Amino acid sequence: MFQELDQSLILLLNYDGGAWTDWFWYTFSGKFIWIGVYVIILLTFFKSCKTDSKLNVKALLWLVLCTAMIIVLADQISSGLIKHLVARPRPSHNPAIEGLLHYVNGYRGGAYGFVSSHAANSIGLALWLCLLFRGKVFRTTIILWSLLTCYSRIYLGVHYVGDIVGGLCVGIVCALMVHYCYRRFVRPSQQIPIQTKEPWLIISAIIATVIYIGTSYFF
Repeated sequence: MFQELDQSLILLLNYDGGAWTDWFWYTFSGKFIWIGVYVIILLTFFKSCKTDSKLNVKALLWLVLCTAMIIVLADQISSGLIKHLVARPRPSHNPAIEGLLHYVNGYRGGAYGFVSSHAANSIGLALWLCLLFRGKVFRTTIILWSLLTCYSRIYLGVHYVGDIVGGLCVGIVCALMVHYCYRRFVRPSQQIPIQTKEPWLIISAIIATVIYIGTSYFF
């Protein structure tokens, strides 16, 4: 029943949107296109650790370490552990529906798809940042970015909705676990307080990158 539902959902959500749509989702799903956003996140961490022009180096290192830990945990649990234990073929490797799906640039991913590491990594990072920065606009933006990243994998035909949901669960658990350890075991003097101001640099970087993806096809 679960498999049938997943197959029905991906056949509904995966479609041929044309050259521009293919370009948009294929580029959106890439890792390197978001390097600028990651740099801005690090700069925001740097700014958050400065008080009276003095940098709290240990606080900055803890932020970077926890961010890296969430991504590594989410990626390794999803791709290094669960995918091989469950060994569920991607829709693009399922003989029953692979010929009915739309693919972009011949990309079909590896053999197994449960759970999605893209979903785990993106929601893990997004939730961690939401726990640090409480601005409503930022939270909406970063969660939407994560969900669009998840959908890009469905559009490309390499993940079922179930793969995405499983990845989201992994990423959420990793982010909550690391955040708990951060608040519980790191000295208060080496933590940053909850940030209530909107981190407009990160918001702007995400929006600018999306605009770039959407317009770069024409240049």
